[in-house]
Amino acid sequence: MVHFFREVRALFHKHWRKSSSLRLVGVGLSNLGPRARQDDLFDQELPLLRELDLKMDAIRDKYGKNAVRRGATLSDA
Repeated sequence: MVHFFREVRALFHKHWRKSSSLRLVGVGLSNLGPRARQDDLFDQELPLLRELDLKMDAIRDKYGKNAVRRGATLSDA
């Protein structure tokens, strides 16, 4: 990680024009190692939720986009 920081710092100093104002610089890292699998408490429900979504889509296709909604999307308006 220290090597990465040195490289980023060197690139910054090489390309930054001191006459330019600078407010924020960001650098990100990804895919540095094998992807870890995190257990999900709701893994067993995912196929059921997918099936529910497909059925809701079929109802919307037949009766319109407002024909059916999940309860969580309703408000007390």
